[in-house]
Amino acid sequence: MAAIRTNYPERLIVLVGPSEESLRKQLEQQGLVIFADPGRAMRAVAALCELKRRWLTLHPGLPDPVRPGRHRPDVGKPALNEWQAKRLLAQYGLPVPTEALCESAAEAVAASRDIGYPVVAKIVSSDIQHKTEFGGVLLNLQNAGQVQEAFEQLLEAAGQLSDKPPIEGVLIAPMIKGGIETILGIHIDPTFGPMVMFGLGGVAVELYDDVAFASVPLSKARAGQLVRSVRACRLLTGWRGQKMHDIEALESALLSLSDFAQDWAPVLEGVDINPFVVMESGTACLDAVISFRKGT
Repeated sequence: MAAIRTNYPERLIVLVGPSEESLRKQLEQQGLVIFADPGRAMRAVAALCELKRRWLTLHPGLPDPVRPGRHRPDVGKPALNEWQAKRLLAQYGLPVPTEALCESAAEAVAASRDIGYPVVAKIVSSDIQHKTEFGGVLLNLQNAGQVQEAFEQLLEAAGQLSDKPPIEGVLIAPMIKGGIETILGIHIDPTFGPMVMFGLGGVAVELYDDVAFASVPLSKARAGQLVRSVRACRLLTGWRGQKMHDIEALESALLSLSDFAQDWAPVLEGVDINPFVVMESGTACLDAVISFRKGT
């Protein structure tokens, strides 16, 4: 059977018959599929054919997945900090606000003046993913005095963490108000490969668990279906007299994230963009985490 697998690598080979657990695992490791019951084997193959048919129906006009001109650089670290993650995502067209990574309070004050008050100050470290849990995010800073105080407060709060993570600076970003918080992400499924995730964001994502997934690559039609498959989508479409939000910009961001997943899937562990704010006009990536597989 191993020789047949080697000689016909493009063929689906399904075996039917009783087998011991150890033998079954050996066969599966060689890329062979084994069933004890012929009826289940036929139903599985039929389901695979139907999945392929639906895929082609849902993804008309998909671009060639091998896109020239894209280069995936070496990573060299298990995770990127927020600043690095956003810069990388921005290269794929995701909307990232004008921000500045600062190493001193004076730099933070100057950046705040350039960005325009009010601003947000956040601690930046590749080893810190949940900044709000220890006071690593300070909002609605109105003047230079508040920014300078916030810079010192963030460094002090990070220094009290038990694991003493390396601090790479303080991020100064505009204070974006309004809009609806959603979550975008990439999950690497062991069977189906990279999947784009969308759902209700902010702290509510764990409370309501209102998320949906779609296989990469996304088409524009499939991106729209992914958005509509989430119950909270009604908040974006004028729920109870509210104004419509920019769903077209949201779908565009999902397509950009799909492009990112295609290029980085071989080394990617996952992506978490939360919150991703959808406004009446436009969208904004307010936080992002990108992690990579060990050894890549």
